[in-house]
Amino acid sequence: MPGPMGGGMRGPGRRMQGGKRIENPGKVFKRLMAYIFKNYGIHFIFVLICIVLSVVASIQGTLFMQRLIDDYIMPMIGQKTPDFSNLFREIVRVAGFYLVGVAATYAYNRIMVTITQGTLKNLRDDLFEHMEKLPIKYFDTHSHGDIMSIYTNDIDTLRQMISQSIPQVFSSFITVVGTLGSMLVLSVPLTAVSLIMVALMMFVTGKVAGLSGKYFVKQQKNIGKVNGYIEEMMEGQKVVKVFCHEDKSLEEFKALNDELCDSAYNANKFANLMGPINAQLGNLSYVVCAIVGGAMALGGFAGLTLGKLASFLTFNKSFNMPISQVSQQLSDLTGQVTGQISNILDKKDNIISNYDTKVTDFDLEASTVTLTVSVVPKEWTEDTTASFTAILSDGRQFQTEAVRQDGTFTAANWVLPTDPEITLSAALTSSGTTRSSPFEILHDCLPGAFQLRVGGSWDMTRYQGTGKVSFGALNLHIEPDPGINLLPTAVDLCLYRNQETEPEQVLPMPWAVDLYRDQGYAYIYNEQDFETACTLEKGDTLVAAVRITDDHGQTTWTVLEACCFSDGFSPDMPQPIDVSPDWVPGQAV
Repeated sequence: MPGPMGGGMRGPGRRMQGGKRIENPGKVFKRLMAYIFKNYGIHFIFVLICIVLSVVASIQGTLFMQRLIDDYIMPMIGQKTPDFSNLFREIVRVAGFYLVGVAATYAYNRIMVTITQGTLKNLRDDLFEHMEKLPIKYFDTHSHGDIMSIYTNDIDTLRQMISQSIPQVFSSFITVVGTLGSMLVLSVPLTAVSLIMVALMMFVTGKVAGLSGKYFVKQQKNIGKVNGYIEEMMEGQKVVKVFCHEDKSLEEFKALNDELCDSAYNANKFANLMGPINAQLGNLSYVVCAIVGGAMALGGFAGLTLGKLASFLTFNKSFNMPISQVSQQLSDLTGQVTGQISNILDKKDNIISNYDTKVTDFDLEASTVTLTVSVVPKEWTEDTTASFTAILSDGRQFQTEAVRQDGTFTAANWVLPTDPEITLSAALTSSGTTRSSPFEILHDCLPGAFQLRVGGSWDMTRYQGTGKVSFGALNLHIEPDPGINLLPTAVDLCLYRNQETEPEQVLPMPWAVDLYRDQGYAYIYNEQDFETACTLEKGDTLVAAVRITDDHGQTTWTVLEACCFSDGFSPDMPQPIDVSPDWVPGQAV
């Protein structure tokens, strides 16, 4: 019986749960790669081969510049009849490399479409399948907006990462390795200068990327909060209208929307700064290498020629760009998005197929409640045993053993302290292995939550200008509590003047108790003979209420009528339905 306690309404303005920052993005990234290789391993290997071919083709084209200048252009200067045959063959060879590179780039981009969409489809299927197996507690502690945000925003961000970021990271890595090797062959001193500039670039980029990643994490969480709040408002519009909560709801939505706007602004601000910063640092590296390399070439230092310098400067550009791209792609955003998806997949499956919880009794003096708890596990054997654990809101834990009957494990007459929130979990042991899972949260496990259900009204006649009030035509309904067998021991109709704590009149109704004992409920309709009257002075208020005492020592109050007398009887006095159920004598209505 889910939610047997009849907990308080989850009203508008409830705050959403936020995700935690992923601790190890690298580990999560490895998990994602393993997930991709599980279904598309061969495809991804072919993608890597194509990336290598594309990078090698690009490096060959850059190295050709050195041979073009040193082996062909410089020797031909001053020749009257230069021979271009060797140059033509070299150009054809380089063109062949470029064609292979173009074909390889086209191939791996097409294959990445298949890998991306297939992986996301499988991931959504696995997410939904796993979500169906999660315990109810997970949905009690995570808003629908947060969960939907994972299926929409986070999955879409993951799509961009798989289709663009991952190939770019691998391409950039291979480019960096190949370019660095070529630079070392051309000039070791200039390579050292380039590496110093790269270290400066990575330091600055790391600082900016850290700020960008932090705010992208906040943006994803804030999107979940906004989605969850909108969903809650759509479902609770009747509550919002009844309690005139429109202004408060708008205020809370504006606060959540402002948070989203702020995090999105800062995330994109720092992300957009990275491009210009990296570009200018790359240009600075190029200028420094050009100055140093020019001086070395003119002085003939370390065998540096004009052709080698031209090729090296091109490699310098090719070296800085992928490092900048890698720095951007490996920001905390990637780890966070992947981590949020992992958080769902890592949740343990629910081991319970069905359960039933009932509060069967309570003790006011001892402040205890008595439960009967039953669970039906998804799987069990003849040697399976079960126990239940109850965790109170203050952290105290209580355990009890369950009795098995066929496939149902039951703990009857389990006495626990009263508490506003009790989390129940089951532990199943089979063949020496124990698995546990929470299955329900009991809200408002307090004596006040278990009461007879009472309703009714009196017809009130007001005599204008005199202050006289008469009551008659009584309707009274007393129904049992749905969970606990309560018996009324006394029913009284009481009149309270001016918020007094002692009644002005008490009208006992013993036949209501007899009627409840006979048929299990009391239904009194249009009791014409049961009438009373009184006279009010100007400024007086009068409350007519029914008082019911049950066999557990509790008192239940229900306001039937209320009025006040000023120059005339006020038409604005609340009706009984608007009165709080925990009203007690002395309180205003």
